[in-house]
Amino acid sequence: SSNGAAANVLHYKAAPSVSATMTFTTTIDGVFLVDPSVCAAGFSGLHATPFDVEAGAGGAGAQSVQAVRLPPTVNGCLLISSITLDRAVTAMGITTTSGTTGAWTILETVAFSAGNCKAQYLAWCVQVTAGALTASWDWTTNAQRSVRIASFKPAAAAAGNPWYAYAQQRTRTVLERTWRRPGLLWTPSYALRKAA
Repeated sequence: SSNGAAANVLHYKAAPSVSATMTFTTTIDGVFLVDPSVCAAGFSGLHATPFDVEAGAGGAGAQSVQAVRLPPTVNGCLLISSITLDRAVTAMGITTTSGTTGAWTILETVAFSAGNCKAQYLAWCVQVTAGALTASWDWTTNAQRSVRIASFKPAAAAAGNPWYAYAQQRTRTVLERTWRRPGLLWTPSYALRKAA
């Protein structure tokens, strides 16, 4: 979704090849993609064709809340939501304001940097029983914003129990984050460095 000052697009890849270190990049075209930010996350326990449904919302008028409605169709869906804002904000949060889901976890944030990148946040939760829901992002500084939310179907054996790993790339410099896997949960090492 887009409001002219902030745009937001979700991309996904089913069953990707992964490695201990991965880099995510974006190309700046100077027209439609200006000052981009990127958040990335990886999940297991999903169906071979995981995509279920997606929705978006946004607005050009500066506000401090944005709701988006989604009707997942399968029990145990993984829900992913992302918000992009045209300025720095504080006290960002996301909750389910109608319908029933687990608690939302904000995985990754990109701080706003004028002339370099928009502010961006990426969050996830699981909806055990399928049903229409409204998720609401809220913050303390009015901003123009764009929100996306999508649901992804679980594999039957892992319904409602995804693990995740994540990485981030932002501004015009590619950053790398190394992933570790203690037990069954991927976690970042937090060592950031410029990609070669």
